[in-house]
Amino acid sequence: NLDVGEGLMVYFFARNTHNQDSSIQWPKILNVAGDVTTDDHFTRTSTGGHLNDGNHEFNLIGNPFASAIQFNELTLDNILDQVWIYDYNYDSGFEADPDGGQATGSTAGGGWRTASGSLGGLANARIAAFQSFFVRNEDSAGDRTLEIPLSAKTDDTTTLFNEPEMPPHIQIAARINSQQISDVWIGFDANGSIEVNQKDLESLFPMDYRSFLTLYAESEGTAFDIKYLPSEIAESITLPLHINSWQPNGSAENPGYIPLSGTVEMIWPKFENIPSEWTITLTDNETGAVINLRDADLYEFEMDVSNKSDLFLEHKLALHSPRVTEKSASRFILTIEPMSTSSPIDGELPAKLALSQNYPNPFNPTTQISYDLPEAADVRLEVYNIQGRRVATLVNASQNAGTHNITLDASHLASGVYLYRLQAGSTVLTRKMTLVK
Repeated sequence: NLDVGEGLMVYFFARNTHNQDSSIQWPKILNVAGDVTTDDHFTRTSTGGHLNDGNHEFNLIGNPFASAIQFNELTLDNILDQVWIYDYNYDSGFEADPDGGQATGSTAGGGWRTASGSLGGLANARIAAFQSFFVRNEDSAGDRTLEIPLSAKTDDTTTLFNEPEMPPHIQIAARINSQQISDVWIGFDANGSIEVNQKDLESLFPMDYRSFLTLYAESEGTAFDIKYLPSEIAESITLPLHINSWQPNGSAENPGYIPLSGTVEMIWPKFENIPSEWTITLTDNETGAVINLRDADLYEFEMDVSNKSDLFLEHKLALHSPRVTEKSASRFILTIEPMSTSSPIDGELPAKLALSQNYPNPFNPTTQISYDLPEAADVRLEVYNIQGRRVATLVNASQNAGTHNITLDASHLASGVYLYRLQAGSTVLTRKMTLVK
């Protein structure tokens, strides 16, 4: 017997007869019986599954109504305003592949529809009839309670007069071999920050034992599917994006995942309310490609895992998140550059091109890089490790004359000495800096 508001997770086998592929048959039908509640009800959550070895507590809740509910109409006490729903057919904005691949369906693999505030892949934060969903407890002590009132009931034809206004946001989605899919959402909000904040929604691994792709933003060593940055930006912001692909290792004795190779497509189906004066670029740290998200709508690359043959990811029948360590190099850097970070003093422009020493130095994990432009120029500001490998592109844009200040977030980098290199026109300037963690 299920109490009102409880959620249930059910696993199905594809084969009706063990080891007989010919017995694979869909759909599977789960029948339930009982009365649907007609009263307001109050659910007291209990300790749920654990993420990151118990750092956070999750709870599985069930929509008890035969109609959809709107998550932002629920009353939460010591529970974050965030929701995770596992959807095997989530397509992240991709259409079916004309060469026969599928964005959804039997080959796609599962994915999370999420919502934090008004952002995420869970459209309008609506939870379907009888749908189960995960919520995360706040870290503070005390009772964790969740109330689902009758007033939260809605349907797909309802006009949501209380629907929150969407902040400026970008959705970046990826899929490998026209099948496995993942996405990350970047929002710009008055309560957002470069550092971790309460609106950031953590990334979770899929829950079925199939090939999958993960794409997430990194902040302070944590993986996020939804990351809120500040809405007022006076200087360039850089955000590491990680992408990894996995496939089952085929072992019955030690089931887990090994790296998956293939062709990856990246798109940004949502690019909404972004100020026109901002330049948004995506830098591929492996190929050196810099993609202006306003000028392009697709980026493709090959996921080469030949040097990752020793990697192994344990399969867990539990909620768990990607672990970001000092050795976890990000494949991409997302750079948000406001139109002008020039700050002439008393109307005077810098007399010459100059690159200042970063401050603070040594630093952990953020530091400021300042430089002077005596005249407008095409500028490229990059960071290299001591072996000469580029690890970040902070600026790749035309900039006005003036003093410019750029923030480097090195959460994804290991401790050590780095070089930052400024190229303005034909002139190149370089300085050293030290990251100490």
